[in-house]
Amino acid sequence: MDSPPTPQHPAADEEVRELPSGTLPESTMAHIDLNPDLEMSEDENEQHTANTENENDDESDASGTNEGPGGFSEAQDHTEYPLSENFNKNENTGSNSKGNGSENDGEKEDEIDEISPHNNGHIYKLRSSVDQLDHSPITLAQQSKLINYVDAQLLAIQRRFVKSQADTSQPYPLLDLLRDTQSVVDLIWCSVSTRSKLFGQPEYMVSLLGNLEDYLSHYDLAEAQRELFGFFRILDQRISTLIDGYTYEGHTEKISQTLLVRLAPIVSRVRFLVVTKLGSTRERLAREVVESTDNEKARAELDRLELEVGNLLEGVLERLE
Repeated sequence: MDSPPTPQHPAADEEVRELPSGTLPESTMAHIDLNPDLEMSEDENEQHTANTENENDDESDASGTNEGPGGFSEAQDHTEYPLSENFNKNENTGSNSKGNGSENDGEKEDEIDEISPHNNGHIYKLRSSVDQLDHSPITLAQQSKLINYVDAQLLAIQRRFVKSQADTSQPYPLLDLLRDTQSVVDLIWCSVSTRSKLFGQPEYMVSLLGNLEDYLSHYDLAEAQRELFGFFRILDQRISTLIDGYTYEGHTEKISQTLLVRLAPIVSRVRFLVVTKLGSTRERLAREVVESTDNEKARAELDRLELEVGNLLEGVLERLE
């Protein structure tokens, strides 16, 4: 085999402006392919391309049905999505608001009465959700896909938020932020199973709550107040369940003590942030209660707001004390 000529090396103070040109001798090229058996034929290459496209289509179908990587349909059957229902309800009422003003007013009053602190208040009770976790665990391959998928989704949320702050022509509404974040929370929750160990879900939940602290400081929380508190009720329930833990093969799977130390200040800061951001709303409602003659609606809204703020992440807070 002919050895290729050794290129001239530039001097220490010489700037290289062009890459070396030329070709290797044919006798040298013949020996470069060290394993020709690995080269696929044209038919094999076409088959490989078709298989890759089918796999991509399957992944697209899975993401389009909100199943996530690997599919978690069985787990999702046992998962509640009250925030999504609230979004749909708001969208439906919004589309019919022009012709049914009086009916919508009645619906709003009913909604306020339904969650008034003067009724049973069952919506605020932190119900144990360990029973939702009794389903088949995901495989190791699905765990790997899940981690990559969740990382990508969190990064997409972060990029869209940063872009909205830099470019006001591409806003990221609070409702969209809550929708996107809840979809990640739901997927993480579906991967938790009492028949397997935890593999990073608590870390994702805590990290997600910390990200929300940064995001929410840039929003007017009053524009999606009801959905915001609905989302935090879900998050409170699920993080509280992970703090309590569950038994798997004689060992308790739960959030580590180190993670709890990190979680405590985040919860305190989020609660303080929400109280501060909704302070003007509370002052307005309190002023309406005093000044208005027909103040029953304002009183109900004020009571609801104070109750929601008082119960914000209360389950997690009680477990951290």
